[in-house]
Amino acid sequence: MLNYQDYDEDFRQLGLNENEQKVVLDFFHQLGEILFNNKIEKLLQDE
Repeated sequence: MLNYQDYDEDFRQLGLNENEQKVVLDFFHQLGEILFNNKIEKLLQDE
């Protein structure tokens, strides 16, 4: 589970409310998982 409190200061500077913060963090978390999984699949294909 992501710790949203770690990003509070950054989001205050951007002026995002709590729901917007969660959407942004969830998006980047999912994007990271997709990129990580694609890298693993590529490594397996290259072997």
